[in-house]
Amino acid sequence: VTTQTFSVSILDDALDGDDETVILTLANAVNATLTAPNPATLTIVDDDDPPAASFSQATYSMGEGESTAVITITLSAPSGKMVTVGYATSDGTATAGQDYTSISGTLTFASWVTVQTFSVTILDDALDEDDETVILTLANAVNATLAAPNPATLTIVDNDDSPSIAFSQATYSEGEGEGIAVITVTLSAPSSKTVTVDYATSDGTATAGQDY
Repeated sequence: VTTQTFSVSILDDALDGDDETVILTLANAVNATLTAPNPATLTIVDDDDPPAASFSQATYSMGEGESTAVITITLSAPSGKMVTVGYATSDGTATAGQDYTSISGTLTFASWVTVQTFSVTILDDALDEDDETVILTLANAVNATLAAPNPATLTIVDNDDSPSIAFSQATYSEGEGEGIAVITVTLSAPSSKTVTVDYATSDGTATAGQDY
């Protein structure tokens, strides 16, 4: 007899990883000598797909006065490899430098880590405006794929009151022979929205069509 065998059981898992090796060694030969190749190597070839990286949700919301929005990125499964994913912000209806601070970078997931975060700084102002959006995007994944939701949207919820509107003064005076009285109406603060207000005249002691 010149050939014998033994079996090594391979255990399957769902973890994406590098191919791995088992060392096979012969020893204690009786009535024979040991020669090369000994030891030998058994390579276990990984058959698992890489995990998918995505935002934890499609939309995030943060009040204008709350300063920082924490954005979470998740992997669909743990990985035996180090995973990296790039991220960046871009303008939706919000403007970088005015409504938020733009940011970009790379997140690193060590083996078995499935959650990482980055933060977006929200800039507060005194301007009444509509809620505004920032676009969040993942790109350039290494040892992972990208999955929905990506991109995601961060909504900055405005926290400013609407301005008040009033005449510029309580009384105006114009000479009868001067022809036109110019009346000024003011807002207490600027607004990014279009503001409208109706105006009208009515008789006091003067008579419309006769005095004005």
